Amino acid sequence: MRTPLWLSIAASLSIGASACTSAGSDGADAIDNRAGSLGLLQVERVAEGGDDAPMAELGAAFARYHGTDTQAVARLLGATHGTELESCSLVSDDIEGLAATDATVDLLDIGTIDVHVGESEAHLVPRTFPELARVAAGFFYAGDTDVASVPFGSEEYAFHAQGSAELPGFDVAVPAPYDPVDVRVNGTNLANDLVLARDRDLDFVWEAADPRDQMELELMSEGQTLSCLTRDDGAFRVSAADLAALSADSEARLVVRRVRVQPFDAAGVDVAYVRLASTRVFDVSVR
Repeated sequence: MRTPLWLSIAASLSIGASACTSAGSDGADAIDNRAGSLGLLQVERVAEGGDDAPMAELGAAFARYHGTDTQAVARLLGATHGTELESCSLVSDDIEGLAATDATVDLLDIGTIDVHVGESEAHLVPRTFPELARVAAGFFYAGDTDVASVPFGSEEYAFHAQGSAELPGFDVAVPAPYDPVDVRVNGTNLANDLVLARDRDLDFVWEAADPRDQMELELMSEGQTLSCLTRDDGAFRVSAADLAALSADSEARLVVRRVRVQPFDAAGVDVAYVRLASTRVFDVSVR
């Protein structure tokens, strides 16, 4: 089974400090006592290059954790790289990091999750992901669907969780962000087969849409990922110094993603939010 994009290409959203953290007399006590719960609902509408018929990839996870913090769990579940706003960073392997600690992450059952947009409907069902089994016990919710066949910015996504013996159900609806349009890099329209040089800055510009949203730029080259996070204000520069950390790759990929996040109340969960992303992926060359 193919791993959904929202897990394999993790987003770069910072959601704040850990929930229910108990500070002890020293750093070790603080680490040992860190515990809480986190809920994620995610939709990523993905278009390859200039494709006008993108598909939606949906996922959800509700986790209870101990011995770590909210940020680490969010990275594990694919909701953040930990990149600071208005900056870039290389992605690290949080699965290996958590596996080397005494942290525990239990994935909770919340029943079937129904997703509605316009006249379309999808159902999220629990699945296992073997690559996370060493550090996260339980099930993710995931499924690929054409539920986002309507223009992404014209509808809202409505989620209904039926609930279970572990967690009660809920309803939440979030309007979708607009597709990233008129994106240029160094004055050139984004398209497949662009050549990006590591020895010069990359100036991205786009049509800004909503101050609530953020833009993520990810450059994947030779197994490395440079992740950048910025406000949706229409411009961002990726410095040559950041690009220099990547290796050359004639088969690299560039991801441009507009993200909207909305927290919501879910009984029994400390922090819960919906993350909606409109994403374009381009095949590029990095030299």
